[in-house]
Order: sequence, then structure tokens, then C-alpha cells
Amino acid sequence: ARHPSRQGVVAFHLRSIAQWGTLRPKPGLRCQRNQVRGSAMAERVTIATQGSCLRAGRHIVVAKAAAAAIAGLVIGLLAAGLVAAIGSSGLALRGIPITLDAGDFAQMIAGGAAGAALWAILGTGLGTILRGQVGAVIGLCVWLLLIENILIGNVPSAGKYAPGASDGALAGLMPNAGTATLLAPILGALLLVAYAAVTAGVGLVAIERRDID
Repeated sequence: ARHPSRQGVVAFHLRSIAQWGTLRPKPGLRCQRNQVRGSAMAERVTIATQGSCLRAGRHIVVAKAAAAAIAGLVIGLLAAGLVAAIGSSGLALRGIPITLDAGDFAQMIAGGAAGAALWAILGTGLGTILRGQVGAVIGLCVWLLLIENILIGNVPSAGKYAPGASDGALAGLMPNAGTATLLAPILGALLLVAYAAVTAGVGLVAIERRDID
């Protein structure tokens, strides 16, 4: 059997990473249209200035997503390692046999770290899309703690494609609810990458439209 507490602990640090991403400061660059009229030079300056602002805004979001991913990778690696060590020690002290092999532990640690990095990117994108950071964090918690668990427990055929379930598949976790099964690890990884990429991409579009008046 798998570690019974492993999913809860790993899910906790992934939620923390995602929430940290939503709390990343949004790009403060705002580009106002040049109100000067009457000359071709003024129009060219306006276009050039707006183009520079667009590039700078994109670079800021990309840099923040990269920083969040690196932090998520490090924290995820440490958290997954602690889960493996503490969980194994606790089971051993209680005399419960551990059936995980080296490959299972490697998947748990590496998958947990990679998943945390992707969740950090997703959280950064979500924090960029939504103006209200409190709402973003609350919505993320409601989704991960309530809605996704309901989906896994009652509609596993759909719930296994959710972001949290995809991350669980990547780390080799077992779902908490019933006999639900998750995707294969590689499919979970690809799906979580897609979620992170789409969220980050929408964030880039949102910040460009919002910061150009």
C-alpha cells in the first residue's frame, strides 16, 4: 500500500506554491497613450513607446513565472523529501510494512518537485489574470480542497483530468476517494504542463490589454 498521508502533505505544499504564485506582485508598468497630436514624429514615438511597454510587460511576467518555478522546484524537492522521510519513519515506528521501492520514492520526490514548479507557474499566471489576489487564493483553495475532491470521488472519469489530480499522477499518488484511479504519470505531467502554459499565456494577454490604455 502507498503512504496514506502522502497525498495530503504533498498537496499542502503544492497549494502553498500555487497561492504564493497568486501573491506575486503584479507588473506595475502602465503605459499611457501619448496625447500629442499633429505630427508624424509624435505618432511614431507613441507607437515605439507602446511597443517597448508591451515587451517590458511580457518580460516582467515571464521573469516572475521563472522565479516562481525555481522557488517551487526547490521547495517542492524539500517538501517531498521530508514527506518521504517522515512518512517512512512513522510507518516503521508503528510496525507497518512499507511496500514502496526506490522507484516509487524517486517518482514521489521528483514528481512532487516538478509539480510544485508547474503549480508555481500556474499560480503566477492566475495572479496576473485576476485583479483581486484574495479572491484568487480563495478560489484556488475552494477548487483544490472541495471541488476537485468531489469530482474525484463522484465523477472520477472527469476528475482525473483536473490539475490537482494530474499533479497527483505525476508524483505517483493515490486518490483519497474510493476506487478512483489517476492518469499515467506521463499523461499527468503533460496535462499539468498544458494547464500551466495556458494560464501563463492568458496572463500575458491579460496584462498587455490591461496595462495599455
